[in-house]
Amino acid sequence: MLLDGSLVSLCTFPGVLVHQLLYLLACRYFNVEAAFSVSNFTQHLSAQLVTIGEDAAKKFGRRLEQVAVAGSAIACCLLGMINQFTPNGSVVEGVVVWIAISVGVQSFPFKASLAGRIMSFLWMDAVYGLMLYMIGKIAYAGLAT
Repeated sequence: MLLDGSLVSLCTFPGVLVHQLLYLLACRYFNVEAAFSVSNFTQHLSAQLVTIGEDAAKKFGRRLEQVAVAGSAIACCLLGMINQFTPNGSVVEGVVVWIAISVGVQSFPFKASLAGRIMSFLWMDAVYGLMLYMIGKIAYAGLAT
């Protein structure tokens, strides 16, 4: 692998936080008991900040992940829209782009499968995040006219 997963998690930590907070909100919505611990990230650079029980994972795990992935994708697009209000070429614009793409990387829907790991190896998750960001920029341009 070109980059270790922990290094990618460190570089995309805003996306990890957004994704895991959306996962936690989905747990609250479906009445699933969950524990949120930032220490998993700070000690081990693990992207799994929310822990749920084994039975809940079997019953709701896929649905919770789908909600978090969809929410992260929407957040990435919204960040693309928000970035229209920042000055071109400014540091703020660069920070918003970094946050948007890191959120988009965490919204990549195929992470658990072998094909998803291969696509992540080939940086398709970063391309996916960039595409979501651009969709937000294009959607705002369309709404503004």
